[in-house]
Amino acid sequence: MKFISRFFATSVIQIKNGSAHCTKGKLMNRLLRDITILANESNLSEGEIWMDQSWRVSFSSEIPEEIRQRMRNVISSR
Repeated sequence: MKFISRFFATSVIQIKNGSAHCTKGKLMNRLLRDITILANESNLSEGEIWMDQSWRVSFSSEIPEEIRQRMRNVISSR
C-alpha cells in the first residue's frame, strides 16, 4: 500500500523529527505548520501523508489512527 500511495501521490508531506516538510508537489506553509503542530501535540516523530489529484489522503502506518481525522480536517481546510 505504501508504494502504491507514494507512486500515485501528487503531493507528499513527510514528517521527520516532528517537523512536516513537502517532498512532492506544492503546499502552503500554513498547512505544513499546522501538520507540524499536530505531530508535536501527538508526539509523532515520523511518518508520511500522501494526497492524490482528487486530494484523497493516505497515511503511512507510523501515523496513529486517532490523529488521522484531525490531519484530514487540516488538509481539507487548505
